[in-house]
Amino acid sequence: MGGVLDGVNFSIAVTGIVICSLGLALSLFNYPTKLDSRGYLVAIFAVLLVYISCDLFGQVGDDLEGHAWVVADRIALFVESALPSLAVLILTALQLSVCKRDWRSSLAFRIAGTLWLIYIVLLVQTQFTGNLYQIDDNNVYQRGPYYSFLLVPMLLIEALDFFLLLRDRDRLSAKQRAAFTSYLAIPAVSMVWQMAYYGLLATVLGSALGALSMLWFIISDQTDRYRKREAEVIKLRTEVMLNQIQPHFLFNTLDTIYGLVDEDPKVAKKAIESFSRYLRANLASLKQTNPIPVDLELKHVHNYLELERMSDESRIDYEIDAQATGFLVPPLSIQTLAENAVKHGLGRLESGGKVTIRTYEQESEYIVAVTDNGIGFDTEALDGAVGIGISNTQERVSALCGGTLEITSKPDQGTSVIMHIPGRPTEATLIGD
Repeated sequence: MGGVLDGVNFSIAVTGIVICSLGLALSLFNYPTKLDSRGYLVAIFAVLLVYISCDLFGQVGDDLEGHAWVVADRIALFVESALPSLAVLILTALQLSVCKRDWRSSLAFRIAGTLWLIYIVLLVQTQFTGNLYQIDDNNVYQRGPYYSFLLVPMLLIEALDFFLLLRDRDRLSAKQRAAFTSYLAIPAVSMVWQMAYYGLLATVLGSALGALSMLWFIISDQTDRYRKREAEVIKLRTEVMLNQIQPHFLFNTLDTIYGLVDEDPKVAKKAIESFSRYLRANLASLKQTNPIPVDLELKHVHNYLELERMSDESRIDYEIDAQATGFLVPPLSIQTLAENAVKHGLGRLESGGKVTIRTYEQESEYIVAVTDNGIGFDTEALDGAVGIGISNTQERVSALCGGTLEITSKPDQGTSVIMHIPGRPTEATLIGD
Protein backbone atom coordinates (compact mmCIF):
# COMPACT_ATOMS: atom_id res chain seq x y z
CA MET A 1 0.00 0.00 0.00
CA GLY A 2 2.91 2.32 0.84
CA GLY A 3 4.36 1.93 -2.63
CA VAL A 4 1.05 2.86 -4.26
CA LEU A 5 0.64 5.88 -1.98
CA ASP A 6 4.18 7.03 -2.72
CA GLY A 7 3.46 6.78 -6.42
CA VAL A 8 0.24 8.77 -6.03
CA ASN A 9 1.96 11.48 -3.98
CA PHE A 10 4.79 11.72 -6.51
CA SER A 11 2.25 12.14 -9.32
CA ILE A 12 0.39 14.77 -7.29
CA ALA A 13 3.57 16.78 -6.72
CA VAL A 14 4.57 16.64 -10.39
CA THR A 15 1.05 17.66 -11.43
CA GLY A 16 1.12 20.52 -8.93
CA ILE A 17 4.44 21.79 -10.32
CA VAL A 18 3.04 21.70 -13.86
CA ILE A 19 -0.11 23.59 -12.77
CA CYS A 20 1.84 26.25 -10.87
CA SER A 21 4.29 26.68 -13.75
CA LEU A 22 1.33 27.20 -16.07
CA GLY A 23 -0.25 29.68 -13.68
CA LEU A 24 3.02 31.58 -13.31
CA ALA A 25 3.43 31.78 -17.10
CA LEU A 26 -0.16 32.95 -17.57
CA SER A 27 0.26 35.61 -14.89
CA LEU A 28 3.46 36.90 -16.49
CA PHE A 29 2.86 36.65 -20.22
CA ASN A 30 -0.65 35.66 -21.24
CA TYR A 31 -2.75 38.75 -20.85
CA PRO A 32 -2.45 41.42 -23.57
CA THR A 33 -3.46 44.32 -21.36
CA LYS A 34 -1.50 43.23 -18.29
CA LEU A 35 -3.40 41.91 -15.28
CA ASP A 36 -4.21 44.53 -12.63
CA SER A 37 -3.27 42.04 -9.89
CA ARG A 38 -0.30 40.62 -11.77
CA GLY A 39 2.28 41.08 -9.00
CA TYR A 40 0.16 39.31 -6.39
CA LEU A 41 -0.61 36.38 -8.69
CA VAL A 42 3.02 35.98 -9.70
CA ALA A 43 3.99 35.95 -6.03
CA ILE A 44 1.34 33.33 -5.14
CA PHE A 45 2.29 30.97 -7.96
CA ALA A 46 6.02 31.43 -7.29
CA VAL A 47 5.49 30.60 -3.60
CA LEU A 48 3.38 27.54 -4.43
CA LEU A 49 5.91 26.39 -7.02
CA VAL A 50 8.71 26.44 -4.43
CA TYR A 51 6.40 24.82 -1.88
CA ILE A 52 5.53 21.87 -4.12
CA SER A 53 9.12 21.55 -5.34
CA CYS A 54 10.25 21.22 -1.72
CA ASP A 55 7.59 18.57 -1.19
CA LEU A 56 8.83 16.65 -4.22
CA PHE A 57 12.41 16.97 -2.97
CA GLY A 58 11.28 15.66 0.39
CA GLN A 59 9.72 12.59 -1.24
CA VAL A 60 12.97 11.85 -3.04
CA GLY A 61 15.12 12.74 -0.02
CA ASP A 62 13.38 10.17 2.21
CA ASP A 63 15.19 7.42 0.32
CA LEU A 64 18.61 9.10 0.31
CA GLU A 65 21.29 8.52 2.90
CA GLY A 66 23.93 10.72 4.44
CA HIS A 67 23.95 13.59 6.90
CA ALA A 68 23.85 16.27 4.15
CA TRP A 69 20.69 14.78 2.63
CA VAL A 70 19.05 14.56 6.05
CA VAL A 71 19.75 18.25 6.73
CA ALA A 72 18.59 19.24 3.24
CA ASP A 73 15.42 17.19 3.69
CA ARG A 74 14.64 18.92 6.98
CA ILE A 75 15.21 22.37 5.48
CA ALA A 76 12.93 21.46 2.56
CA LEU A 77 10.26 20.29 5.04
CA PHE A 78 10.49 23.56 6.98
CA VAL A 79 10.15 25.63 3.77
CA GLU A 80 7.33 23.38 2.58
CA SER A 81 5.48 23.94 5.87
CA ALA A 82 6.00 27.72 5.88
CA LEU A 83 5.14 28.67 2.30
CA PRO A 84 1.42 27.73 2.10
CA SER A 85 0.70 30.18 4.92
CA LEU A 86 2.64 32.88 3.05
CA ALA A 87 0.48 32.26 -0.04
CA VAL A 88 -2.66 32.75 2.06
CA LEU A 89 -1.21 35.97 3.50
CA ILE A 90 -0.56 37.25 -0.04
CA LEU A 91 -4.16 36.36 -0.86
CA THR A 92 -5.27 38.63 2.00
CA ALA A 93 -3.32 41.51 0.47
CA LEU A 94 -4.72 40.69 -2.98
CA GLN A 95 -8.33 40.72 -1.75
CA LEU A 96 -7.86 44.05 -0.04
CA SER A 97 -6.16 45.50 -3.10
CA VAL A 98 -8.91 44.37 -5.49
CA CYS A 99 -11.46 45.94 -3.13
CA LYS A 100 -9.54 49.24 -3.40
CA ARG A 101 -8.33 49.08 0.19
CA ASP A 102 -4.78 49.83 1.28
CA TRP A 103 -3.63 46.51 2.69
CA ARG A 104 -0.48 48.08 4.15
CA SER A 105 -2.50 50.09 6.66
CA SER A 106 -5.36 47.61 7.02
CA LEU A 107 -6.14 46.20 10.45
CA ALA A 108 -7.22 42.94 8.81
CA PHE A 109 -3.84 42.51 7.16
CA ARG A 110 -2.05 43.30 10.41
CA ILE A 111 -4.06 40.57 12.13
CA ALA A 112 -3.27 38.15 9.31
CA GLY A 113 0.41 39.11 9.47
CA THR A 114 0.49 38.53 13.22
CA LEU A 115 -1.10 35.09 12.82
CA TRP A 116 1.44 34.26 10.12
CA LEU A 117 4.33 35.26 12.41
CA ILE A 118 2.87 33.05 15.17
CA TYR A 119 2.73 30.20 12.67
CA ILE A 120 6.39 30.74 11.72
CA VAL A 121 7.43 30.88 15.41
CA LEU A 122 5.65 27.56 16.00
CA LEU A 123 7.49 26.05 13.07
CA VAL A 124 10.86 27.30 14.32
CA GLN A 125 10.39 26.04 17.89
CA THR A 126 9.30 22.58 16.77
CA GLN A 127 12.68 22.15 15.08
CA PHE A 128 14.08 21.90 18.61
CA THR A 129 11.20 20.39 20.56
CA GLY A 130 9.51 18.11 18.07
CA ASN A 131 6.13 18.80 19.69
CA LEU A 132 4.44 19.65 16.37
CA TYR A 133 6.32 17.38 14.00
CA GLN A 134 9.72 15.75 13.80
CA ILE A 135 12.00 13.72 11.56
CA ASP A 136 12.97 10.42 13.16
CA ASP A 137 16.31 8.63 12.90
CA ASN A 138 15.15 6.90 9.72
CA ASN A 139 14.50 10.30 8.10
CA VAL A 140 10.74 9.74 8.22
CA TYR A 141 8.27 12.54 8.98
CA GLN A 142 6.16 12.06 12.13
CA ARG A 143 3.42 14.31 13.52
CA GLY A 144 3.96 15.47 17.11
CA PRO A 145 1.42 15.40 19.96
CA TYR A 146 0.49 19.07 19.49
CA TYR A 147 0.41 19.05 15.70
CA SER A 148 -3.15 20.40 15.62
CA PHE A 149 -1.95 23.68 17.20
CA LEU A 150 0.07 24.33 14.04
CA LEU A 151 -3.14 24.41 12.00
CA VAL A 152 -4.84 27.06 14.16
CA PRO A 153 -3.06 30.22 12.82
CA MET A 154 -3.47 29.01 9.23
CA LEU A 155 -7.19 28.32 9.70
CA LEU A 156 -7.68 31.70 11.37
CA ILE A 157 -6.07 33.49 8.41
CA GLU A 158 -8.34 31.62 6.01
CA ALA A 159 -11.34 32.44 8.21
CA LEU A 160 -10.30 36.09 8.13
CA ASP A 161 -10.11 35.95 4.33
CA PHE A 162 -13.61 34.47 4.20
CA PHE A 163 -14.82 37.28 6.46
CA LEU A 164 -13.20 39.89 4.17
CA LEU A 165 -14.83 38.23 1.20
CA LEU A 166 -18.25 38.52 2.82
CA ARG A 167 -17.65 42.06 4.06
CA ASP A 168 -16.49 43.39 0.68
CA ARG A 169 -18.72 41.30 -1.56
CA ASP A 170 -20.48 44.41 -2.90
CA ARG A 171 -17.13 45.78 -4.04
CA LEU A 172 -16.38 42.66 -6.08
CA SER A 173 -17.82 41.36 -9.30
CA ALA A 174 -19.36 37.88 -9.41
CA LYS A 175 -16.23 36.44 -11.02
CA GLN A 176 -13.96 38.11 -8.49
CA ARG A 177 -16.01 36.58 -5.67
CA ALA A 178 -15.79 33.21 -7.40
CA ALA A 179 -12.02 33.65 -7.78
CA PHE A 180 -11.35 34.19 -4.08
CA THR A 181 -13.91 31.62 -3.00
CA SER A 182 -12.31 28.94 -5.15
CA TYR A 183 -8.83 29.66 -3.78
CA LEU A 184 -10.10 29.41 -0.21
CA ALA A 185 -12.54 26.51 -0.66
CA ILE A 186 -10.55 24.09 -2.82
CA PRO A 187 -7.48 23.92 -0.51
CA ALA A 188 -9.80 23.74 2.53
CA VAL A 189 -11.62 20.73 1.08
CA SER A 190 -8.32 19.10 0.17
CA MET A 191 -7.06 19.66 3.73
CA VAL A 192 -10.09 17.82 5.13
CA TRP A 193 -9.50 15.06 2.60
CA GLN A 194 -5.84 14.80 3.63
CA MET A 195 -6.78 14.61 7.32
CA ALA A 196 -9.20 11.79 6.51
CA TYR A 197 -6.58 9.91 4.48
CA TYR A 198 -3.35 10.43 6.39
CA GLY A 199 -0.33 10.31 4.12
CA LEU A 200 -2.13 11.50 0.98
CA LEU A 201 -0.80 14.91 -0.11
CA ALA A 202 -4.16 16.27 -1.19
CA THR A 203 -3.37 19.83 -0.04
CA VAL A 204 -0.53 20.02 -2.57
CA LEU A 205 -2.89 19.43 -5.46
CA GLY A 206 -5.68 21.48 -3.83
CA SER A 207 -3.44 24.53 -3.43
CA ALA A 208 -2.35 24.38 -7.07
CA LEU A 209 -5.87 23.85 -8.41
CA GLY A 210 -7.29 26.56 -6.16
CA ALA A 211 -4.73 29.10 -7.38
CA LEU A 212 -5.27 28.16 -11.02
CA SER A 213 -9.04 28.43 -10.60
CA MET A 214 -8.62 31.88 -9.02
CA LEU A 215 -6.40 32.97 -11.92
CA TRP A 216 -8.95 31.75 -14.48
CA PHE A 217 -11.77 33.73 -12.85
CA ILE A 218 -9.59 36.85 -12.56
CA ILE A 219 -8.53 36.67 -16.22
CA SER A 220 -12.15 36.09 -17.23
CA ASP A 221 -13.28 39.06 -15.12
CA GLN A 222 -10.62 41.37 -16.56
CA THR A 223 -11.49 40.19 -20.07
CA ASP A 224 -15.10 41.21 -19.41
CA ARG A 225 -13.93 44.58 -18.13
CA TYR A 226 -11.68 45.04 -21.17
CA ARG A 227 -14.55 44.26 -23.53
CA LYS A 228 -16.79 46.63 -21.60
CA ARG A 229 -14.21 49.40 -21.99
CA GLU A 230 -13.97 48.59 -25.70
CA ALA A 231 -17.75 48.88 -25.97
CA GLU A 232 -17.63 52.22 -24.15
CA VAL A 233 -14.91 53.44 -26.53
CA ILE A 234 -17.04 52.40 -29.52
CA LYS A 235 -20.02 54.17 -27.98
CA LEU A 236 -17.94 57.30 -27.40
CA ARG A 237 -16.63 57.21 -30.96
CA THR A 238 -20.21 56.83 -32.20
CA GLU A 239 -21.24 59.86 -30.16
CA VAL A 240 -18.30 61.81 -31.57
CA MET A 241 -19.32 60.84 -35.09
CA LEU A 242 -22.93 61.82 -34.45
CA ASN A 243 -21.78 65.13 -33.01
CA GLN A 244 -19.72 65.66 -36.14
CA ILE A 245 -22.83 65.27 -38.28
CA GLN A 246 -24.74 68.27 -37.00
CA PRO A 247 -28.53 67.92 -37.41
CA HIS A 248 -28.95 71.45 -38.75
CA PHE A 249 -26.27 70.75 -41.34
CA LEU A 250 -28.02 67.55 -42.47
CA PHE A 251 -31.38 69.28 -42.75
CA ASN A 252 -29.93 72.25 -44.59
CA THR A 253 -28.09 69.94 -47.00
CA LEU A 254 -31.19 67.89 -47.71
CA ASP A 255 -33.24 71.08 -48.23
CA THR A 256 -30.58 72.35 -50.62
CA ILE A 257 -30.58 69.13 -52.61
CA TYR A 258 -34.38 69.13 -52.70
CA GLY A 259 -34.43 72.64 -54.15
CA LEU A 260 -31.68 71.85 -56.68
CA VAL A 261 -33.44 68.78 -58.11
CA ASP A 262 -35.82 71.00 -60.12
CA GLU A 263 -33.62 74.08 -60.38
CA ASP A 264 -30.34 72.48 -61.51
CA PRO A 265 -30.28 68.65 -61.68
CA LYS A 266 -26.54 68.55 -62.46
CA VAL A 267 -25.67 70.56 -59.37
CA ALA A 268 -28.11 68.47 -57.35
CA LYS A 269 -26.33 65.33 -58.54
CA LYS A 270 -22.99 66.81 -57.49
CA ALA A 271 -24.43 67.73 -54.09
CA ILE A 272 -25.71 64.18 -53.57
CA GLU A 273 -22.28 62.82 -54.46
CA SER A 274 -20.56 65.16 -51.98
CA PHE A 275 -23.14 64.33 -49.30
CA SER A 276 -22.65 60.60 -49.85
CA ARG A 277 -18.87 60.91 -49.55
CA TYR A 278 -19.26 63.03 -46.44
CA LEU A 279 -21.46 60.47 -44.69
CA ARG A 280 -19.27 57.58 -45.81
CA ALA A 281 -16.16 59.22 -44.36
CA ASN A 282 -17.88 59.89 -41.02
CA LEU A 283 -19.07 56.30 -40.78
CA ALA A 284 -15.61 54.99 -41.75
CA SER A 285 -14.09 57.00 -38.89
CA LEU A 286 -15.83 54.67 -36.42
CA LYS A 287 -13.48 51.88 -37.49
CA GLN A 288 -10.39 54.07 -37.75
CA THR A 289 -8.24 54.41 -34.62
CA ASN A 290 -4.97 55.38 -36.31
CA PRO A 291 -4.00 58.61 -38.08
CA ILE A 292 -4.84 58.87 -41.78
CA PRO A 293 -3.09 60.61 -44.71
CA VAL A 294 -3.85 64.31 -44.77
CA ASP A 295 -4.89 63.94 -48.43
CA LEU A 296 -7.83 61.81 -47.38
CA GLU A 297 -8.82 64.18 -44.58
CA LEU A 298 -8.71 67.16 -46.96
CA LYS A 299 -10.96 65.35 -49.44
CA HIS A 300 -13.47 64.86 -46.66
CA VAL A 301 -13.21 68.52 -45.63
CA HIS A 302 -13.71 69.54 -49.27
CA ASN A 303 -16.97 67.54 -49.41
CA TYR A 304 -18.16 69.18 -46.21
CA LEU A 305 -17.31 72.73 -47.25
CA GLU A 306 -18.77 72.21 -50.70
CA LEU A 307 -22.05 71.19 -49.12
CA GLU A 308 -21.95 74.23 -46.83
CA ARG A 309 -21.26 76.51 -49.79
CA MET A 310 -24.13 75.00 -51.81
CA SER A 311 -26.54 75.40 -48.92
CA ASP A 312 -25.68 79.09 -48.54
CA GLU A 313 -23.73 80.05 -51.65
CA SER A 314 -23.97 83.78 -51.20
CA ARG A 315 -22.48 83.76 -47.69
CA ILE A 316 -19.76 81.11 -47.37
CA ASP A 317 -16.70 80.51 -49.48
CA TYR A 318 -13.62 78.35 -48.91
CA GLU A 319 -10.11 77.62 -50.18
CA ILE A 320 -7.92 74.55 -49.65
CA ASP A 321 -4.21 75.06 -50.36
CA ALA A 322 -2.36 71.76 -49.84
CA GLN A 323 1.33 72.56 -50.22
CA ALA A 324 2.42 69.56 -48.10
CA THR A 325 0.70 66.19 -48.11
CA GLY A 326 3.24 63.63 -46.89
CA PHE A 327 2.02 63.34 -43.31
CA LEU A 328 -0.76 61.90 -41.17
CA VAL A 329 -3.48 63.49 -39.07
CA PRO A 330 -6.23 62.11 -36.80
CA PRO A 331 -9.40 61.30 -38.74
CA LEU A 332 -11.98 64.12 -38.71
CA SER A 333 -9.52 66.48 -37.03
CA ILE A 334 -9.32 69.12 -39.79
CA GLN A 335 -13.04 68.70 -40.43
CA THR A 336 -13.75 69.56 -36.80
CA LEU A 337 -11.71 72.74 -37.14
CA ALA A 338 -13.47 73.62 -40.41
CA GLU A 339 -16.92 73.01 -38.90
CA ASN A 340 -15.98 75.13 -35.90
CA ALA A 341 -14.92 77.96 -38.23
CA VAL A 342 -18.17 77.78 -40.22
CA LYS A 343 -20.49 77.43 -37.25
CA HIS A 344 -18.90 79.83 -34.77
CA GLY A 345 -16.89 82.10 -37.01
CA LEU A 346 -18.87 82.66 -40.21
CA GLY A 347 -22.34 81.52 -39.24
CA ARG A 348 -23.02 84.66 -37.23
CA LEU A 349 -22.01 87.06 -40.03
CA GLU A 350 -24.81 88.40 -42.19
CA SER A 351 -22.42 89.03 -45.08
CA GLY A 352 -20.82 85.60 -44.84
CA GLY A 353 -17.10 84.94 -45.02
CA LYS A 354 -14.34 82.60 -46.05
CA VAL A 355 -12.53 79.61 -44.57
CA THR A 356 -8.99 78.96 -45.73
CA ILE A 357 -7.15 75.70 -45.11
CA ARG A 358 -3.44 75.50 -45.79
CA THR A 359 -0.93 72.70 -45.27
CA TYR A 360 2.79 73.30 -45.51
CA GLU A 361 6.13 72.17 -44.14
CA GLN A 362 8.08 74.27 -41.67
CA GLU A 363 11.48 73.19 -40.38
CA SER A 364 10.92 69.88 -38.56
CA GLU A 365 7.15 69.89 -38.56
CA TYR A 366 4.07 70.05 -40.74
CA ILE A 367 1.50 72.79 -40.37
CA VAL A 368 -2.24 72.70 -40.92
CA ALA A 369 -3.72 76.19 -40.70
CA VAL A 370 -7.50 76.69 -40.58
CA THR A 371 -8.40 80.38 -40.67
CA ASP A 372 -11.61 82.31 -41.07
CA ASN A 373 -12.52 85.99 -41.31
CA GLY A 374 -15.49 85.60 -39.01
CA ILE A 375 -16.51 87.32 -35.80
CA GLY A 376 -13.49 86.15 -33.79
CA PHE A 377 -13.28 86.29 -30.00
CA ASP A 378 -11.09 87.44 -27.16
CA THR A 379 -8.79 84.50 -26.30
CA GLU A 380 -7.85 86.05 -22.94
CA ALA A 381 -11.50 86.16 -21.90
CA LEU A 382 -11.71 82.38 -22.30
CA ASP A 383 -9.14 81.89 -19.53
CA GLY A 384 -7.73 78.80 -21.27
CA ALA A 385 -11.11 77.19 -21.92
CA VAL A 386 -12.01 76.00 -25.43
CA GLY A 387 -15.00 74.26 -26.98
CA ILE A 388 -15.55 70.53 -26.69
CA GLY A 389 -14.77 69.94 -30.36
CA ILE A 390 -11.47 71.85 -30.22
CA SER A 391 -10.56 70.24 -26.87
CA ASN A 392 -11.16 66.73 -28.22
CA THR A 393 -9.15 67.54 -31.32
CA GLN A 394 -6.27 68.79 -29.17
CA GLU A 395 -6.24 65.52 -27.23
CA ARG A 396 -6.38 63.38 -30.37
CA VAL A 397 -3.64 65.33 -32.14
CA SER A 398 -1.43 64.97 -29.06
CA ALA A 399 -2.18 61.28 -28.50
CA LEU A 400 -2.05 60.07 -32.10
CA CYS A 401 0.54 62.37 -33.65
CA GLY A 402 2.43 63.99 -30.79
CA GLY A 403 1.28 67.36 -32.10
CA THR A 404 -0.30 70.50 -30.69
CA LEU A 405 -2.94 73.08 -31.54
CA GLU A 406 -2.37 76.83 -31.40
CA ILE A 407 -5.40 79.15 -31.36
CA THR A 408 -5.29 82.86 -32.14
CA SER A 409 -8.30 85.12 -32.58
CA LYS A 410 -9.34 88.75 -32.48
CA PRO A 411 -12.87 90.11 -32.23
CA ASP A 412 -14.28 91.16 -35.63
CA GLN A 413 -11.12 89.96 -37.41
CA GLY A 414 -11.39 86.18 -37.39
CA THR A 415 -9.79 83.08 -35.93
CA SER A 416 -6.80 80.95 -36.83
CA VAL A 417 -6.16 77.44 -35.54
CA ILE A 418 -2.70 76.05 -36.27
CA MET A 419 -2.11 72.29 -36.03
CA HIS A 420 1.56 71.40 -35.50
CA ILE A 421 2.49 67.84 -36.55
CA PRO A 422 6.12 66.90 -35.83
CA GLY A 423 8.18 64.94 -38.37
CA ARG A 424 9.60 64.95 -41.87
CA PRO A 425 7.91 63.75 -45.09
CA THR A 426 6.87 60.10 -44.90
CA GLU A 427 5.52 57.55 -47.31
CA ALA A 428 1.89 58.08 -46.35
CA THR A 429 -0.26 55.67 -48.27
CA LEU A 430 -3.37 57.33 -49.62
CA ILE A 431 -6.46 55.40 -48.68
CA GLY A 432 -9.12 55.35 -51.35
CA ASP A 433 -12.19 57.35 -50.59
